[in-house]
Amino acid sequence: MEFGARVKEIRTSLNYSQKELSEQTGLSEYSTTADTKPYEFNFTIKITDMNQFITDLKTLVKNNWKLILWIILIVSFISNYDQIKAGFIDGWNNK
Repeated sequence: MEFGARVKEIRTSLNYSQKELSEQTGLSEYSTTADTKPYEFNFTIKITDMNQFITDLKTLVKNNWKLILWIILIVSFISNYDQIKAGFIDGWNNK
């Protein structure tokens, strides 16, 4: 029997909903990766204390501001590449 089917069988025999099972175990139910594409991913943040989240975010930025700046610059360059290229060509040709 497939793992997911077995988990469902046990869960339903205990009269647990998926939500109740995940709360009891601290895990979400297992899902096969066959349905997902290799370039897709899920990212979930569970925020229980907003003040702690803000503090953690400030610490993250404080400790990694150079890397964050580089990422912003690279993304900016890539997204505006055509305009930057056109500007260099126009400048080169004295337009």
